Amino acid sequence: MREHRDEYLRRDAGFRELYAADTARIATADTKLRERLGGSKDKLCTGRSLTPISLGHGTSCPVPCSAITLFAMSDLASCAVCMADAVNGTALEAAYGARLPDLPAEVPTTAKSCQKSLGKAASALARI
Repeated sequence: MREHRDEYLRRDAGFRELYAADTARIATADTKLRERLGGSKDKLCTGRSLTPISLGHGTSCPVPCSAITLFAMSDLASCAVCMADAVNGTALEAAYGARLPDLPAEVPTTAKSCQKSLGKAASALARI
């Protein structure tokens, strides 16, 4: 009985370490996205006075994050984080039929580098 308990405690400790490491990685990715999209390190979007609407997004984040109003680029970062959390929280449902939001309309040439940066950041966040 003691051996089973010890094995369980060993596995539980390993799980807690993995969970803590994953949580730290997600928090780091969240911070990087917020810094680089509408934050202090945003060199592509905010510097060109771009807004989510000028990139083809609507006025609010898609469901289940529709409470987030998309006014500034920092709001788009909040939307991306919320959507990533929603997709990660329902991974099996997403794999078996949940629909992702539609792609935004074509953006002006001057906004393409910003849009590409947004796509890379969202992809990186979704892979965590």
